[in-house]
Amino acid sequence: MLVRADSIEPNNATIISAIGNIYFHIARVDTAIVLFRKAISIDSNYRGAYLNYGTALNYKKSYTDAISILLRGNAIRKDTDDSYAFYGTIAWSYFYLGKCSEAKLYITKADQASLQKSKTVRASIENLSVLIRDSCQSK
Repeated sequence: MLVRADSIEPNNATIISAIGNIYFHIARVDTAIVLFRKAISIDSNYRGAYLNYGTALNYKKSYTDAISILLRGNAIRKDTDDSYAFYGTIAWSYFYLGKCSEAKLYITKADQASLQKSKTVRASIENLSVLIRDSCQSK
């Protein structure tokens, strides 16, 4: 359906990013990244494409690039409904880089931004927080 939608509306950033997510989830990450970049070039204000792109870059272990993309995407409209996801993904990036103080800062921001979210979201943020806290205790 999404491929058909893309053929009808080829310059829709939401559709292109959604197709990128499909490629990401079938482990065709390089193709997904191309699509996320395309979505951003079409609509530089579409936050979802930045979040997807940053997640894919983390998967490719390009943590510094992921942080840059995620910060750029989150700066579009700060403190929106999905800020917790940006902050949590940035926390993961810093955690993978071994930068515990930055990881702790961003997981705290994710926690604060997720206060009104579902129990599942809150549990996910809490689990990451515990992982960062426990792994970074001696650092």
